[in-house]
Parts: sequence; structure tokens; C-alpha cells
Amino acid sequence: MSDMTDDLGAIRCQVWQLLQEGASDRTSAARHIVLATVGRTGGAEARTVILRRAQQRIAALEFHTDRASEKVAEIEIHPYGTVLLWEPETALQVRLRVMLSVRKGTEAEWGRIPAPSRFAYGGQPPSGQRIVNPGAVSLLQEPERFAVIEARIEEIETLHLATQPHRRALFRRADDFTGAWLAP
Repeated sequence: MSDMTDDLGAIRCQVWQLLQEGASDRTSAARHIVLATVGRTGGAEARTVILRRAQQRIAALEFHTDRASEKVAEIEIHPYGTVLLWEPETALQVRLRVMLSVRKGTEAEWGRIPAPSRFAYGGQPPSGQRIVNPGAVSLLQEPERFAVIEARIEEIETLHLATQPHRRALFRRADDFTGAWLAP
């Protein structure tokens, strides 16, 4: 009987199961994932974001952000990014190469955000600005600053580290995500 890590289709299904769990389960390893973008000066910028939605049918993910955040400006200049997640139970690393865009959040999306969490979208000064002390901010709920980052997945690359040899696979949108093996 072959191991699940020997089957490209099973690996692709495992990735989507992880992503969908991350979008719906606060305890999932895929809930808090790393989004890397190209900074304004060309260097890499990475931060942890919360996965809000995973849509396998269109191979896309969504994250929420404050429109005044630096990552929004970065995405508008360079719409390329990488999403990274680590699933410790199976020692699986997943890298997603994505095309990013930012849109205004809808009233319905804003309505689903718990009231205390709405303070993440607004306030003065905007996120990332220098302040004189930690209390020198005014927290405001500003729905007009609520935005959604949409990440269209172009490639999925997996690396299972619990196997010998390690198993690495690549799935590309251009190939309808059929998958191919890579040397680890």
C-alpha cells in the first residue's frame, strides 16, 4: 500500500483540506499563515495573517486588512506574493505563489467581524506609524478602511519532511494543478 505522500492527487487534496480548515477553524495550523510581499524598496516583507476564506474551485484565498496598512501599498506596486504555512502534525510545508489584489470590504463582510475585532480596521495614527508610547493611539472602527486581500494561487509547492527521502511536489495553475514531483 502506498503512502499518501506518494500520491500527487492526495497531496493536493491534503493542501486544500488544510486551507479550508484554516479558514473555518481557529485552532488549525493553517489559520495563522505567513504572507510575503515585495516591499516598496524591493526587499521581502513577511507578516502573519489570518486566513479568512479558501476557495478551491477558483484557487483563491482571502485575508482581511486595514486599507492604510503598508502591505496594501506594497501589493498595489508589486502584486506578487508568497503564502507559507507549516503543518506540524504531518511535517508538511506548503508554499503558495500568488497574485494579490486588494478590494474594499463589503457591508456583509464587515457585519461578520466581531465588534471587538473591528478596531483592527481604523484608528489614528495608521498602522506602522511612529508613536511616542504604546498608548498614543486612538482605536476607531472605520468600515471604510476595511479591505480584503485576494490571493489568486498560481503555484502550490509542498515539502513533506517526515519522509525519507523528503517528498516535494509542484502544482501549477497553468497545468490545471495536475502536479509534478521535484527533487527535494
